[in-house]
Amino acid sequence: MLTIVWDKEYECKKCEKSLILEKDFSIKDWKCMSCNHPIDIHASDNKHNSYTLIRIPAKHIEIGDFLILGPNLDKNYQVISRIPDKKSTLKIALKGFGVVTTNMEKYFSLITGGWTGTSNH
Repeated sequence: MLTIVWDKEYECKKCEKSLILEKDFSIKDWKCMSCNHPIDIHASDNKHNSYTLIRIPAKHIEIGDFLILGPNLDKNYQVISRIPDKKSTLKIALKGFGVVTTNMEKYFSLITGGWTGTSNH
């Protein structure tokens, strides 16, 4: 499940600017409209979990990535294997969770780092 409930702000590191949803990027591809670079999403929940995320389609998920599953930021799991199942599906094994079978084009939130609660721009 992909949720934006904890999203606090969005930015493009390449353009070095803060972004506004639907003005500077679309949730259809989560890329900056100016440069087509994936946007950074700064998210923080009521349990004080704070991360920088990107949202990517399953086909770009790699072993070692940390994915957030469900509506809470504390439900993150490391990818330990990925196996293309059919032409359009992918099986992703997650440490401590099990296997998720998904469409290659479905978007997931991937943790790229921590976030202090302050913007870089």
